[in-house]
Amino acid sequence: MKNWFLGLAPRERAIVAGGGGVLVVVLVYLALVEPAVQAWGQRVRRVESLERQLAWMQEAAGEVQSLRAAGATDSGGDGRAPYLVVDSVLRGSGLPQPKRLESVNDGSARLEFDEVPFDPLVHILGRLRSESGIRATRVRITRVREGYVDASLSLERPQ
Repeated sequence: MKNWFLGLAPRERAIVAGGGGVLVVVLVYLALVEPAVQAWGQRVRRVESLERQLAWMQEAAGEVQSLRAAGATDSGGDGRAPYLVVDSVLRGSGLPQPKRLESVNDGSARLEFDEVPFDPLVHILGRLRSESGIRATRVRITRVREGYVDASLSLERPQ
């Protein structure tokens, strides 16, 4: 390789050396600089997202404190049986139909899903608690695949 390089004309050697230098710079950029810049950008976006979540949580915490100060409780509700409340909330939620939704003798409800998206399910449970005071008392969740679970829940409104 050295003999080949030295056998080139001076002008050709300069072109080959310059091209080699550019190649080294490009490889260093692609191997070190670009991944570092992408990782930094991802971290910046993650921090911004977490800051937005924190601001929302602080606002919600202030709202909760003002409601508690005004004498509000979290048992809420509209007087309907938990089964009926759960049914009406599920209808407008965009979740797939549950495998089972039944009323239990003690006034609670039993709910079962096969392959339901986890995040919307948790959102619905939070909505049931905040709007109607209905809580999940027994929960069995099994991961099926990324983002989806099988779920069996017992829901009731505290007395």
